[in-house]
Amino acid sequence: MPAARVRDTNGAGDVFHGAYVYSFLAYPDRTWRDHFEFARAASTFKVQRLGNEAGLPTLADIAAIWSKPIPISLAMPRISRSVLATRPESVMRLAAPWLK
Repeated sequence: MPAARVRDTNGAGDVFHGAYVYSFLAYPDRTWRDHFEFARAASTFKVQRLGNEAGLPTLADIAAIWSKPIPISLAMPRISRSVLATRPESVMRLAAPWLK
């Protein structure tokens, strides 16, 4: 991305990490590279917006930047407890509202 399009880098790393974890949990069949590119698209959206809340991307925002199709249901997908069982406790707490 050209430097001229970067407006605010605050929170870009947080958006990247959150998107990576989301991608990993929502699409376990995808490769690590797919998860990385998904997260990169999310942080690309973030740095083009001023402010932390304004820079939080939706799945539609990420899909507009990322070249791979995202099976978008704008609601958080259901994540089985078995998938999360091997994840850190903090991820379990964050994902708890969407567990089956």
